[in-house]
Amino acid sequence: MILEQMFTDREKEQLNKFVNDELLVDLVRKVVLSAVYFEGTLNSDNPLENFALAFAASNITQKQKGEKLDASLLAVQLLNDGFARLQRFNNKTKKQEEERSNPAR
Repeated sequence: MILEQMFTDREKEQLNKFVNDELLVDLVRKVVLSAVYFEGTLNSDNPLENFALAFAASNITQKQKGEKLDASLLAVQLLNDGFARLQRFNNKTKKQEEERSNPAR
């Protein structure tokens, strides 16, 4: 895969350490996604609702609101996809998959 070719062995090792630290992955995900959640937001305790409420309260057309909401949703989906791709560097997962495969089939 192209993603794996982008990194040196040392970088892959660091990515493996990162993805095996679930707390750190969740913390980084929150920080990265905060750029989407808090962009032009209202003051609310729930960032997942915040950007949508900000669009609804803004003085723009319905079409513009929909476009902004679509763009925010796409941003969240792409960032989450990136975090899912990080799991390719999880050596624990690769070893478990190898152990489950049955060479006799």
